[in-house]
Amino acid sequence: MKSPEFINNTRLHTFYNSLVEQLLSCTEFKISVAFISFGGLQVLLDTLQILSSKKIPGEIITTSYQNFTKPIVLERIASFPNIKLKIYVPPTSEDGFHAKGYLFNNTSSVHGQQWTIIIGSSNITGRALKSNIEWNVLQNEEVQANQEPGIFTQSVLEEFEQLWKSPWAKDYSDQFLISYRDYLQHVKSVRTEFPGNTVFSFDSGPVVQPNRIALCQER
Repeated sequence: MKSPEFINNTRLHTFYNSLVEQLLSCTEFKISVAFISFGGLQVLLDTLQILSSKKIPGEIITTSYQNFTKPIVLERIASFPNIKLKIYVPPTSEDGFHAKGYLFNNTSSVHGQQWTIIIGSSNITGRALKSNIEWNVLQNEEVQANQEPGIFTQSVLEEFEQLWKSPWAKDYSDQFLISYRDYLQHVKSVRTEFPGNTVFSFDSGPVVQPNRIALCQER
């Protein structure tokens, strides 16, 4: 395993540069990130289109936590046929989802696999990608053919799979999108009546548990 690399946003190199570099060199990617803004997604659209044209498979799990990631963002991500999208819906307002993890696999029939994992503070927003004060750590691990990844890589992969298979991780669908849009419209219409947070819940249809409302500004 190589020494870890520190990634922050400077005039010469940004988290965006590292993220695009890894996306364009991988054969598979997995992303677990709390917040995705429309502006952040727009910055990555060209890269995602290249991955789609090359049929590079990806899995992205984000969240309805704090009502930040908007329906238009989910719809656009889901339009890429190579990407599977899930939305983690916290069961209560006390259960947060604040992960920022980016996993890249580069498989070679000759050398086995290389896993590159970035974990830190960066969500997918315009400022987080290019200008915010962000601290992230990149770790590479070479995995020889017929061998298992090391403890660190295996732990991160297992955590991702646990989240992916969680009953609170909902598959993106037209039904989910409609339910989430209806919920956000409800939040907007009643925000003066219930100060604080609300909780979005999705099973077979829209369920709203009005507790408190929090409007989250872009991170």
